[in-house]
Amino acid sequence: MRRAAFCLACLLFARSAAAEPAGDDSELWPERRGFSFRVSAGPAFRQLYSVPIGLGELEMAFGALTSVGWYGRVGGLLGATEQGLVTRQLYVGTWAEALLGRWHLGVGPQVSRIWIWRATRRPPSWDDAGSFIEPLAAWGGGLSALSSFDLFADEAGRATYVALKASADVHEPNGAVLYGFSGLVGARY
Repeated sequence: MRRAAFCLACLLFARSAAAEPAGDDSELWPERRGFSFRVSAGPAFRQLYSVPIGLGELEMAFGALTSVGWYGRVGGLLGATEQGLVTRQLYVGTWAEALLGRWHLGVGPQVSRIWIWRATRRPPSWDDAGSFIEPLAAWGGGLSALSSFDLFADEAGRATYVALKASADVHEPNGAVLYGFSGLVGARY
C-alpha cells in the first residue's frame, strides 16, 4: 500500500512539473552540444628538484560540453634541462571544467611517464654491444589545473583560446616532484 501511494505521489509530481513552463536559464547555462575536441600547444616550464626544464607541450582532449566540460586527455612535453639533457614526458588524464562564459576553469588527475637521457648519450642511441641505452625514467601521478579564456567563440562552443596550466606530478620510486606551468594556445570544436 505504501509503495502504491509513493508511486502515485511521484506520478502526480512529475505530471505537475511537466505542465509548468521551464524557467529561462540560458544566461547561466548556454545551449551547448555534446561532443567536443580540443587541441592546444605552447611553451612550458617544469622543475625537478632544483633542475629547471624548458619544454614544448602538445595536448589533445576528447569529451563533451554540457553544463560543464568533461574531457579525457593525452599529451606530451619535449625539451631539455638547463644542462642540455633531453627530457620527455607523456601523460594521460581527465578534466572537469566549469564554464563561466568565456572563462573555463578546469582541474583533473593525470598519470605520467618521464624520461631524461643521460649526458653521455643522445636519444635514441646504442651502446657498443648493440643494446638500447635506457634513459632515466619514472612513472608518476598528479594533478593539473587550467584557466582558459576564449578569444573567439561561437554559440555552439567552438573557440580559439589561450590558457595557463599548472601541473604537479610525484614520480616513483623516490617521490621526486615535477611541477611547473604551461602557456597554451588552443582550438576547441
